Formats: sequence, C-alpha cells, structure tokens
Amino acid sequence: MKVHLIGIGGTGMGAFAGLLQEAGHDVRGSDTQLFPPMSTQLAAAKIPVFEGFAAENLDWEPDFVVVGNVCGREHVEVVAAQARGLALESFPSLLEKVVLPERRALVVAGTHGKTTTSSLLTWMLQVAGQQPSALVGGVPINLGRGYLFGRGPS
Repeated sequence: MKVHLIGIGGTGMGAFAGLLQEAGHDVRGSDTQLFPPMSTQLAAAKIPVFEGFAAENLDWEPDFVVVGNVCGREHVEVVAAQARGLALESFPSLLEKVVLPERRALVVAGTHGKTTTSSLLTWMLQVAGQQPSALVGGVPINLGRGYLFGRGPS
C-alpha cells in the first residue's frame, strides 16, 4: 500500500510514517520545514519527504492520503487528493485499519507523562519478550525512534 502523509514532520506523523514503512508500506510525505528529531528519524528511515505542499506531491498516486492536523479543507494537497479521487484518512483511522487489526492495543492518555509512560510500557513489553509495536509521541532514548513494529500481539 502507498501512503502519503501531509505534515509528516510532526512528531506523531513522523513516527507513524516509520511504523507504516516497517509494516511493509511505501510511505512518503510533505511538510514545510523539518527539524530534529523528525528530520533525523525520517532521513535514517530513508522516507522521502517533499519540501512544501503542492498538488504535484501526489503524482506518485498513493492509495491513501493522511490528512494531518495542520490541514484544512482548502489545503492544496487535500484539494488535489479529492480532485484525483484519492482516499483521505485521518492518522487514527488509518492506524486502526492498518496496524491494529489482530493486535491488542494499549493506549496511554492524559495531560502529562504520556511519552514517558508509553516508552516505559514499550520497554517492559520488549524485555518480557512480547515483541510489541509502539507509536510514541517522542523519541525514547532506549528505542532510538518513536515507533516500533513488532510481531507480537500488542
């Protein structure tokens, strides 16, 4: 499956791009300026990033276009995707369709401590031999990146 992420430079979107790629999908995306840690993460994963937003960024004909929170209905790539009949998805909806089936999801929510708690949970599952998948809104030191595609049930 081919997936284009609008706003790929965000911490969550960049980690999602890596997770999708590890799951075997062709992933690309676009954003204005990229900064560490996501610029480093995307470069290390060799995920192509289009600088700036343009209709031409969709010329590679992705199966899905993930619309980030930075986008409104008038966003040039949203308009182009609709004109081309490309499927628009939100980050959570594509995560549910592609990654979560047949997996047990553990979700960490709240005001403070989500990244730390998610990182600790992922590390504990790894140490326990559970081969978890993870999507963390940061770059945990022990993982070295904000995503992990494991072969276990979580």
